[in-house]
Amino acid sequence: MASIDEHKLSILTEFLAHHPHISYATPSSPDYERLRCCFIINNAIKPPLIVCPVTATDVSYLVSVMKTHSIPFTIRSGGHDLFLRSLATHAVTIDLRDIAHVQIDHESQSARIGGGVLIGGLATQLANAKLATAFGTIPTVGYVGWAIHGGYGMLSAHYGLGVDQILGARVVNANGDLVDADDSMLKGIRGGGGILGVIVELTIRVYPLEKVFAGVVMYDSHDLPSTIKQYNDGYRSLAENGLPPQLGIQQAVVNSPTGKTLIAFFLWSSSDIQTGELWLSKFSSIAQVSMHTVTETTLPDWMNMAGRYAVERRYGSMATITLRRLTPRVVDVISTYALTMPSDPTSFVSIHQLRGPATEGKHPDSIFPTRQPHYMFEIFPALKSPDNLAAAAKWADEFEQALRQAEPENVVPGTYLALSDPSKMNSRRIFADKYETLVELKKTYDPQNIFQFAIAQV
Repeated sequence: MASIDEHKLSILTEFLAHHPHISYATPSSPDYERLRCCFIINNAIKPPLIVCPVTATDVSYLVSVMKTHSIPFTIRSGGHDLFLRSLATHAVTIDLRDIAHVQIDHESQSARIGGGVLIGGLATQLANAKLATAFGTIPTVGYVGWAIHGGYGMLSAHYGLGVDQILGARVVNANGDLVDADDSMLKGIRGGGGILGVIVELTIRVYPLEKVFAGVVMYDSHDLPSTIKQYNDGYRSLAENGLPPQLGIQQAVVNSPTGKTLIAFFLWSSSDIQTGELWLSKFSSIAQVSMHTVTETTLPDWMNMAGRYAVERRYGSMATITLRRLTPRVVDVISTYALTMPSDPTSFVSIHQLRGPATEGKHPDSIFPTRQPHYMFEIFPALKSPDNLAAAAKWADEFEQALRQAEPENVVPGTYLALSDPSKMNSRRIFADKYETLVELKKTYDPQNIFQFAIAQV
């Protein structure tokens, strides 16, 4: 893509000069690097301008100006996209993080939230009102970007996916108008993300929840393959007898001070702490536990603890695959590749299980495609230095291929959109029978492809 010519940029900066409450930064600005900084480091991607609107109306004006003068732009809601799709060298960045309001309606059990609110900030404000919603684990992730593309998390079995929380949306459309999304646009937003417009506000479901029983269980991993097999044999047995929706459990392999270690994030989302303790006991008995941090706490405090396992400002990429079952053969592959995981403290492998309300019914009001029970893998070789990045990426790709080849019939054809490498992404496969619906919605709401840098592509 060609660079934005100076004349077009001067038109935009002149507009900004007449709207001084909208701050912006150029590569020579003292706060440019702070604003450009994302979860993943890529020093080569440098937008010519980063603009920080503070209201939905500001976004409407910006989109109108940039559409009129054919200035391409990206949207940033948080900055955790692992392929840095919120930045582009030849496009202006609209950074929504100053649009971070949270307005709770107790009567309707809903909240209106700004397009740039972070998960941690939202969790804190809801917790202050003794409320919660479905969340991801890392507090610095943008909630809207997380939710609109699917939204896996530790509360999915209890409340559903992030997309299932979306009741309404305010959107700056392809004409630059600020509108309330109609039912068809909402359907596209629930899974298709920002492909139809800039989402400046969501209305989401909220639920009564004051305390949780949560923490991390660390298993003795001196023989890591054996521990992984013991854990998964035990997990399979417990799951066959039924896991309660209040239980969120997510296994991961991390680099701890004692070496590669199997851990389980544990979250019991109920005031019935006694039953939560029973389930902790069950998961403590399936493999030898070296320690655990599970205690009665709040969701924000638990997120701050869990977020330490995903240190920001690292080089890396992501490989992902979705499987129907964690069979013994799959567990053998996990055990083999866990041993050769890059040794940087922030590399990890994490496995989300989708069960509960997100897998029940047909969900005709969403285009999120993968609704059958499944396991979604995050294979993340994060490094402090780019020196060994190629070798780390090779490990992740080989791990994903080994899982794919172990039992081809066990593989869900599409991968999770938010974690899919854009250079390999097959949107038709990802959206499956929802793909044609998304294509038609794109033709209806953005026929000129104004939102060309959206994560979803058709």
